[in-house]
Amino acid sequence: MKKVSPVFPAFVLAAWCAAAALPLPAQEQRAFEHIEMYCPSHFGNTYEVFGENEMREALATLKEYGCQWYSDWFDMECCADLATNKLNAFSTVLWQNIRMHYRLAREMGLKTALIIAPNWTYYDQCRGEWKAAEGDRIYGKQLICPSIPEARQAILNNYDRLFSDLARDGTTLDALLFGAYDWGGCACEKCHPWIRTFIILVRDIYEVGKKYFPDLKCNISGWWWKPEEHQMVADWVDENAPGMVDTCFLHIPYGSTGPADVRLPKGTKRGAFVHIGYSRNDQPDEYGQFGPIAAGSRIQTTINNLRESGADRIVCYSEGVYDDLNKAIVCGLAGGKFDSFETIAADYAAKWFGTDEETSRRWGAWLTAWENPLDVDTDASGAALAELLESTPNQSQDNWRLWQWVERQKLYQINREILAGGDDWTEERLALVDQFWAQREKIHRKIWGIGVPVYIFHPEFCKMPWYDSWAARRRTVKEQAAEPEER
Repeated sequence: MKKVSPVFPAFVLAAWCAAAALPLPAQEQRAFEHIEMYCPSHFGNTYEVFGENEMREALATLKEYGCQWYSDWFDMECCADLATNKLNAFSTVLWQNIRMHYRLAREMGLKTALIIAPNWTYYDQCRGEWKAAEGDRIYGKQLICPSIPEARQAILNNYDRLFSDLARDGTTLDALLFGAYDWGGCACEKCHPWIRTFIILVRDIYEVGKKYFPDLKCNISGWWWKPEEHQMVADWVDENAPGMVDTCFLHIPYGSTGPADVRLPKGTKRGAFVHIGYSRNDQPDEYGQFGPIAAGSRIQTTINNLRESGADRIVCYSEGVYDDLNKAIVCGLAGGKFDSFETIAADYAAKWFGTDEETSRRWGAWLTAWENPLDVDTDASGAALAELLESTPNQSQDNWRLWQWVERQKLYQINREILAGGDDWTEERLALVDQFWAQREKIHRKIWGIGVPVYIFHPEFCKMPWYDSWAARRRTVKEQAAEPEER
């Protein structure tokens, strides 16, 4: 490989110097009591398409990072009722895959939880007369109204089937985690207020689960909840089901680094739901749309705030391999093995890239500088990357943890050239966008191998600054090229 001169721009040098002044793995940080990785198998993400060996490696790595719990959910979108389904139907194959994930997690000694959106159901059960009413924070094509007795019984039967299948496989669920929103809810008069209907339905599903798993815990997620809803749930639980809720994992809004202080049922432990799939909320950098994610500063501030507030339980929301570095960071900090995200990033490089101590520190600074991707000077970061690769032994073609970052650098270099093109859509600038999409596709398919993309990976879900202008120009070009009868 051609030797390049050492170039370490300010965005890397400052982080490197800070990392160099920090101690390596420390033990003084108190470990969290509960560190759970929520790995939903949906949207065509990597968890959905992993084979058994890939999932085994992913779970083993999670445990090595310090994760104690594994959780998944069964996304019923595009799925028909399992009770009437054929062996090769998508819903059956997806459920078999999820059951395999749980089996592997148990074999590795991880505790397991199932995430539940209570009134989310199969498409063939979403009958017109059962449809849930849409409303504030309530959306989703396959929601049914639990205030309709037949629909409620269908919900309970569905979970009875899922619980019995897991138990038959030998999987012992340790907890259920219920979310009221995203997906979930019904805004009809009988269900109003939804949060009260929700917690009653939680109790009923929980009772079904305890038939198969007597020691099952009931946890709730405060994702999108308002303070008054926490108050209502706490009042209902204390009066009607005291002690039912073991832990409430509170909502941390996008851009925030801690949850609100809200009332919980008596005896309920305080935790938080930590989203690790975006860098900063002011950056177009979510769910692996544009390569792997780094969010070290945000995650460290969040963990510090939780520790100071007395919350020592987290559920981390992961969508696949693209947030692999963030999984190491959140588990390393919450587990108390490290005291900074910089040292974790350096340790990550040493482990997966095979680099020596000095090169690992420099890699850690380079990786974590991507928390603000639009601010990165890609010419300088590309030169720094070239020098790092000169000292990186593990460049196997199978080392996706390395190559995803190399290809991300190329993607953002193209993006920087697009942005430098001004407001005019010249032929050259349009050609750069074509290169951008081809490079993005390379990351998604050749490195990650994700499945059929659903909306999370659609270009409109998370946009570069030039996207709307380019899309409008593209529509104009198509209209001009169309035959009159096609217009």
